[in-house]
Amino acid sequence: MNNLPQKFPIGRALTSLMLLFVGGLLITALLTGLVIDRLDTIPALQISIIAQNVLTFAMPAVVAVCIYTAKPWRFLAIDRRPPMVDIALMTAVYVASIPLVNYLVALNEAIALPECLSGIEQALKNAEESARAVTDSLLSSHAMPGFAITIFAMCILTGIGEEFFFRGALQGFIAQRVRSPHAAVWIAALIFSFFHFQFYGIIPRTVIGAVLGYALIYSRNIWVPVIGHAANNAVAALLQAFHVDEQNLIPGTAADSIPILPLLSLAACAALIILWHRRASHRPAIPRSAAAA
Repeated sequence: MNNLPQKFPIGRALTSLMLLFVGGLLITALLTGLVIDRLDTIPALQISIIAQNVLTFAMPAVVAVCIYTAKPWRFLAIDRRPPMVDIALMTAVYVASIPLVNYLVALNEAIALPECLSGIEQALKNAEESARAVTDSLLSSHAMPGFAITIFAMCILTGIGEEFFFRGALQGFIAQRVRSPHAAVWIAALIFSFFHFQFYGIIPRTVIGAVLGYALIYSRNIWVPVIGHAANNAVAALLQAFHVDEQNLIPGTAADSIPILPLLSLAACAALIILWHRRASHRPAIPRSAAAA
C-alpha cells in the first residue's frame, strides 16, 4: 500500500491533526452556542452536526495532510472515482455483518462493571441516554425538507468528515511508521471508537472502524469507506426514526442467544474480506507517499 519514507514526522503530524481537531471543536462549540438560543432545537442541532463534520473532522484532515504530504489528494485517496466492484464488496460486507454487529452491540450493552465502579457505570449509561435523546430529537420530525437535512448531516456528511479524519489522515499517518497495515487499521479503529465517547458501543464500533479501514486499503479509494459509513449511519438513523428494534428485526442476535447467526455472519464477512484482499493483491499498488511537503 505504501512506499514509506523513513523520516516521516509522525509525532508532529499527529500533534497537528489533534490540535486542528481541538480548534475545530472549539469553533463548533462557539457556533452552537450562538445559534442554540436563536433557532429551534432541530435546526440548531443540524447546524452543530454540519459544523462538527466540516470544522472538526474534514478540514483538520485536509489541512494536516496538505502540510505533511507532497501529494495530499493522492494520500487521502480522494483523487479517483470509486471502483464499482469495491462498492459492491463494501455493500456485501456491510449486509453480511449486520447480525454480527447486532450481537456485539448486545454483548457490549450487557457488560456490567464491578460494584465499586457503579458510579462510573451510571455516568456512562447517562451519557448514552443523553446521546440517544439528542438523536431522537433530531429524528422526531419526518417533515421535509428538515428530515432530509438531518439524514444528510448525520449520515452523508458524517461519513465524509469522519472517514477523511480517521481513515484518510489518522490511519494514513500511522501507516507511515508502523510496519503492519493491519496495526494501522486497528489502531485507527480503536481511536475512532474512543472518540465517540460511548462505552456501550466501543466493541462494535471498533469492528466497524476496522472494516472501513480495510475497505480503504483494498479499494485504495476513500470514497468506498465513506459510502459504507454513510450507509451504516443511514440504516441506523432510519430504524431509530421509525422506532424499529434491530434485535427484534433480526432474531438470534441477542446477547443471551446461541450465536449461530452471528457466527455465520462472521464467516461470511471473513470470506468476503479474503476475496477482497485477493482481488486487491492482483492490482497495481497506488502509493500514498507521505514525503514532507
